[in-house]
Amino acid sequence: MIAAQVYTFYALGYEAITSTLGFLLYQLALNPVIQDKVVAEIIEMLKKHNEEITVQGILDLSYTGKVLDETLRMYPVVPNLRRKSTKIYKIPNTNLKIENGQFIRISVLGIHYDEKIYPRPEVFDPERFSLENVKARHECSYLPFGLGPGHCIAKHYAQVLSRVCLVKLLSQFQVEPSKNTPRQVEYDPIRSVLYPKGRFPLHFVKRKASY
Repeated sequence: MIAAQVYTFYALGYEAITSTLGFLLYQLALNPVIQDKVVAEIIEMLKKHNEEITVQGILDLSYTGKVLDETLRMYPVVPNLRRKSTKIYKIPNTNLKIENGQFIRISVLGIHYDEKIYPRPEVFDPERFSLENVKARHECSYLPFGLGPGHCIAKHYAQVLSRVCLVKLLSQFQVEPSKNTPRQVEYDPIRSVLYPKGRFPLHFVKRKASY
């Protein structure tokens, strides 16, 4: 059982991280100003930690963290959550009632694109995840990893590994759109996680100074 859980942890974690990083690099290519801020933070972190990737260095990447959070808002790996009610609940201001033991499907993608929560949700804006903005929202308005006892156990693993990958890649290369890079993403309806339909080609240009 332990071996099976570990396998699932890494297998699903790999799928989730590759999907998220693909969408993130896509957005950085389309938003060079944001990419420059991420790279500047990475370079500063590496200088501070003697060009080594350390746990503390990864934790210091606050703006990069906002970029990851905004990526997962726009492209949550699991677009729908399935939960089971533990008691009867009447939805306020409606005639709807959730019965005890009833299964519920929660649209994460729908919540993340609700204009009442995230104005202009189609715009990639990492500042949505400044400390002040996060505090102003309900905790259930952001659910890429679920919430409560049923949240994703690989959350911290994914967050750390994603940052390590970005440090290794963006310290060496600049990512740019190609002439075939679409400006809107279509999703693959066959996959169980949110994944682009087809591909979005990107250019990776070697930086003159690498770290």
